[in-house]
Amino acid sequence: MANCKGTNVVILRKMFHDRPKEEEKSFLAGLSAEDAKLYQTAMPITWVPIPTLVRIYEQALPFLYPGDPLTWQRIGRDLARDNLTSIYKSSLKLTEVAFAFAQAGKLWRTYVDQGRAQAEKEKNSPSGYLLVTEAPDLPSKFLDVVDGFIAGVLELAGAHNVKLSRHDGNPKAWKWHVKWE
Repeated sequence: MANCKGTNVVILRKMFHDRPKEEEKSFLAGLSAEDAKLYQTAMPITWVPIPTLVRIYEQALPFLYPGDPLTWQRIGRDLARDNLTSIYKSSLKLTEVAFAFAQAGKLWRTYVDQGRAQAEKEKNSPSGYLLVTEAPDLPSKFLDVVDGFIAGVLELAGAHNVKLSRHDGNPKAWKWHVKWE
């Protein structure tokens, strides 16, 4: 199973830090002892098993985005904004959206330890395809987070009206078609 950088867990802790303490206590009470310990101790460089990360998100998202039907995509957007605004913010603002899209493979390798990501922009069109191979066991909820992360990266680079369609019928090749303005 693939792992994801602990940066995402650190960001969740930061999000809960700005909320009433009772919410984080209730959230932690819904986690197993092992998942709660990982949540409390993960560092940005820690590799977190993706199934564990999904379980943590399942407990956290109702507190962080109550009533939002697109919580999984929303956390992906917020993770992109938080992850990328510290190190890459100035370069993303100077980057063309197409270039930011082309960097998907590099970003994937930074945050996920399994799979290969390739992005290809369509000629003469503000759109492209992202293909992730060699990661057949990614949970669909994690793919929802990836949807939001892709949109968040492109929005940071200046894109508007980002639209994604994911073709996840073939786990050997997860594919996203992405359009933007």
